[in-house]
This record gives sequence, C-alpha cells and structure tokens, in this order.
Amino acid sequence: MRIGLAALRSGRRAFGPASAPKDQDRSRSAGRRSGAPRAGLQAIGHDWSHFRDVVLILVRRNFVSRYRNTAIGMAWALATPLLFLLVFYFVFKVIINISIDKYASFVYIGILAWTWLQAAVTDGTAAITSNPNLVSQPGFPVAALPIVSVTANLFSLAVAFPVLLALLIVEGARPGFAILWLPAIVVVQYALTLGLCFFAAALNVAARDMQHIVPILLQIGYYLTPIFYSGDKVPGHYRAILRINPMYGLLESYRAVLIDGRIPDLAGLAATLAFSLVLLVTAASYFRKASYRFLEDL
Repeated sequence: MRIGLAALRSGRRAFGPASAPKDQDRSRSAGRRSGAPRAGLQAIGHDWSHFRDVVLILVRRNFVSRYRNTAIGMAWALATPLLFLLVFYFVFKVIINISIDKYASFVYIGILAWTWLQAAVTDGTAAITSNPNLVSQPGFPVAALPIVSVTANLFSLAVAFPVLLALLIVEGARPGFAILWLPAIVVVQYALTLGLCFFAAALNVAARDMQHIVPILLQIGYYLTPIFYSGDKVPGHYRAILRINPMYGLLESYRAVLIDGRIPDLAGLAATLAFSLVLLVTAASYFRKASYRFLEDL
C-alpha cells in the first residue's frame, strides 16, 4: 500500500465527490473573471494525469502482489487456463469426441476471454469494499479501482496469449491479416467488462449480497456462453436466446479472427460495442452518484 502513496494522496477525486476550501473557490472565480482558459485546461490535464498515474501504480501493485510468494509466480497465469483446457479436451474431444475443428484452440480462446471477464468482475465487485483505506484518502479517484480490476486481469490474459498462438500453429490455424481486428475485439470486451465492474462495485457497497450474487451469475453465464461447445450446435430457438449474451458474439469474433483467419461479423461486433458503451456510460454515471455515499456505507 506504500507504493506511490504520495501520488495517491495528491490530486482531486475523479467520478466522485470533491471539495475545495473557500479561498481556492475565490481564486478560481478570479481566474475565470480574468479570462485564463489555459489554467482551466492545465487543471483538467493535471486531474487526468493524476488519475492515469494512480491506475498505473495500482495495476502494477495488483499484478505483482497476485503472484508474490507463490511457488511458480506468473506461471499461474498459464497453469490455470491450461488445466481447464486439458480437462475440456479430454472430456469433450477424447471421450465424447465432439465434432469441432481445432478444438484445443477453440476452447482455449473461450477460456481466456471468459476468465478475463469473470476475474475482473469478481475483483471489481469488491474493489471499493476491500480498499477502505484508499477510498478514505482525500482526493483519491475511486473510479480508478474498477479500472484497475479490469486492466490487471487483462495483463494476466496477455501472459497466457503466447500459449494460444502456439496452439493455433500446432493445429494449423493461420490468422493472417485478420488478426489486426483482435485489438478492436479486446477494446469491446474491455468496455463491456468495465461497465459490469462499475455497476457491481457500486451496488456491493450498499448491498453486500452482491459479492455472493455475482459469482452465481457468473457461473450461470459460464454455461450459457459457448466456451467448450459451439453455438452452431444449439437449436435455433435457443440460440436466439443465447445470442442476447454479449460474450456469445465476442467469442465468435475472437474465433473468426484467430482460427478462421477472417474478418469478424462487423454488424454483430458493432451491436456488442453499442451495448457495451451504453452499459459503460450508464454504469459510470451510477457509480459517480453512488460514490458520494461510499464513506458512509463502508
């Protein structure tokens, strides 16, 4: 918690309540009357610079502390999805012999994408309640905490990504230039995950039941998302219901780019992006309003 403590204490609260002494208010008013727009822009730039620094410091701390004092360190970011891959491959490919081409790559893509969302939302739900010392710091940008949850878990996904590339090569997949669409798909999932984290984090402060409800919802979502099965095998009327899940389309996009080497369904990806942005804006607004009561409820 001592890492960058000076940076965490400086600056004003972003997406949260802020207060300033009366003499500062008077000086700002005088500045406005004298017509100095650059000072206002510099203040905004300082706020966002401070916000960025806080996020970077906490992401690093989160990522490093996650694997500190463990026997294999960051290798856990590889071991966990690989263990799930081995189980799914043995059950569904060896025993059941499911007819999905390049099944190891197919499943591993689903595991990585879902693990990012699940871990980020789980961490994000407790982001405020598990950091009361940070939240109580004057000027601390509380909105940084859900962002840290999403970003730190994205780094864990990045650590496991080389294994996915190796699987794709072994199974004969050739992404080609279609892989240039991968960052766009990641951005869409980032927006979706961050929106969920903002909502869950704010709700969990007022109602601690959320930390028990969220894992249940995520477990249900795990089976309703085509991670280890193909959505094409689902009967049409049920498939229409499953497509409501935004992760359904995201997994199809990932697999189209990485396995099939083709451009993803742009209409479907655009629809998921629109939903994710609406969710993110709505959730951020709710989080900002709820943040005024965080200190009272903690």
